[in-house]
Amino acid sequence: MGAAADADAYAAEEDKTPQARQTMCICILFWLTILAGVIWLVNLIVRDIAINRENPTFRLHSATVSLLNNASASNFTATWDVTLVASNPNHKLEIYYDTIQATIFYNRGNSHRVRVLLATKPLPPPLALRTRAETTCSFRIEAASAYIGDDVAKEISEGRARGMVRFKLTLLAIYKLPSWYWKDPKLFKASCNPVEFGFSPDN
Repeated sequence: MGAAADADAYAAEEDKTPQARQTMCICILFWLTILAGVIWLVNLIVRDIAINRENPTFRLHSATVSLLNNASASNFTATWDVTLVASNPNHKLEIYYDTIQATIFYNRGNSHRVRVLLATKPLPPPLALRTRAETTCSFRIEAASAYIGDDVAKEISEGRARGMVRFKLTLLAIYKLPSWYWKDPKLFKASCNPVEFGFSPDN
């Protein structure tokens, strides 16, 4: 009886050994995965600190507008000629633009929240901006017989009679960074404070 019991106990211990080894391997693999993730995250943080990525910038260089004399609710026509300076402030990353969309708004009653879309246009983007580089972008954007409503037409006409009308320019761009740093395209939005356009009594 004693010999049989010892044999059963020994067999049970042998059965547990592969299971214990499997459990230990799973634990080791788990902690190695955690360690690899921590190392990857630390490297990513250190790389971002070293590169110090910045968003592209746009600066308004000049802008003029031509308005028809009689702005009406359903027949607003205007032409804006705009020149921007596009800059890449990064020291180590080039910027590659896919698309740029320019939009002109009118802010109702000098409000920054209530605005009316007047015109929008896709722009030919600069193909690439090298590090610490800048380039000028000139374009024309038009509103032809656009519907703006009676109140907005009245405000614009009154502002013109006073010699000043404010319009707001916004840009929506999709750009890419070098693939070794980031593969997915990024969305960027820039807007200028409402720009004051002056008018003489005869203009």
